[in-house]
Amino acid sequence: MPAWGRRPDLERAALDRQKWLSENRLPASVKYFSLVAFTERENISTILRPTYDSLAQIDPRNDSQLIFYDQLIPGARSSAT
Repeated sequence: MPAWGRRPDLERAALDRQKWLSENRLPASVKYFSLVAFTERENISTILRPTYDSLAQIDPRNDSQLIFYDQLIPGARSSAT
């Protein structure tokens, strides 16, 4: 485990974001699409690796900014396969 350990604050923020989105539905009259991006550590730029590593403690499927499931809009269509 990295020296900085687990990040409960990041885990809590991710859960809070999902909870808020589930409680505050977006208008049904608009079509929403989600495009998810994540990669492996060796494809992350050196300057972004610390944030990638922090998020990877929760889930390695991240792009150094967001975990993949935080990129999904509830009820949205996936625009990738």
